[in-house]
Amino acid sequence: MVAAIKRGEGEVALFVAPSGGVTINVPLVIGRQLVVPLETKAQTLTFEGAITGVWEVDCDAADAYAVGDGGLIWDISTATIQPASFTPAAGDLTGAGVAMEAKAGGSGTRVKIALNKFAGTIT
Repeated sequence: MVAAIKRGEGEVALFVAPSGGVTINVPLVIGRQLVVPLETKAQTLTFEGAITGVWEVDCDAADAYAVGDGGLIWDISTATIQPASFTPAAGDLTGAGVAMEAKAGGSGTRVKIALNKFAGTIT
């Protein structure tokens, strides 16, 4: 898994690291929020995580995105963002973000998204 790369300022909140801990810039779902940790911490320790802002995250190379595509889904099994047309499985986070750049299908495995603040739902 490739870490997220920050592309813009965003709001930060404090969280308690889940089982296995967290790694800086590696997104994870906490509650109904896609969080990008700003530090590496062991489980049960408090860490700062970005809950808004523009981040470059992993996606499937085949997927296409247009600027403003909303309703993006965080696929918990592959730790990648998926388009709204993706059929979520149990544990996936819908409404995780909005595409902030265009990406043609078959081009690259990263896309810039704006995180949605506590707007998602877990399937």
